[in-house]
Amino acid sequence: MHLSDDAPPLLEGAGPLSPETAERLTCDARRLTIKPSGRDLVHSRVGRCASYAQQRALHKRSSHCQYPGCTAARELEAHHLVPVERGGKTELDNLILLCPRHHKLLHDHHIHTSGNAEQPTFTDQAGRAITANQPHAPPGRPSAWRHRVSSAAR
Repeated sequence: MHLSDDAPPLLEGAGPLSPETAERLTCDARRLTIKPSGRDLVHSRVGRCASYAQQRALHKRSSHCQYPGCTAARELEAHHLVPVERGGKTELDNLILLCPRHHKLLHDHHIHTSGNAEQPTFTDQAGRAITANQPHAPPGRPSAWRHRVSSAAR
C-alpha cells in the first residue's frame, strides 16, 4: 500500500482506496517509510504492529473481542486505542483485541475508542456510547433518514 500526503491511498495492483479502508488495512501493519534526502532516499522501518509477545499478553488479558457484547475468541486482531498517527504507541496499555468483523466496523464507521485497554469505551460518530445492550446500532444515522425509511415502508 502506498500512502502519501499529496495523493489518495493506493493499493498496488488494485488502485485507489478510501481513507477508511486504508486506515483499517494499515491499523496493525509494519511500515517502511521512504523519504527523499537530497539526491538519495532514506529508508526507515517503523514497527506499529503488536509483537508476538504482546499478542500473547493481549490474549491472556482478554480472551475475546473487546467490542461491547462480542464473545468472539478466534482470529483476534490488535487495535490501537490511540492511533499511531495521533501519537499512540504500540504498547499493551494502548492495545485492545477485536474480531475481524468489529475491527472493520470500527474503521468503516468511524467508531472511536478511548478509556483504558482493560475496559475500553466505544462511541459512534455522534459521540453516543456503544454498549452491550446496543452494540450494533448503525453509527450516526440521522433521524431524518430514519423518518424517510419508515415513511417509505408504509
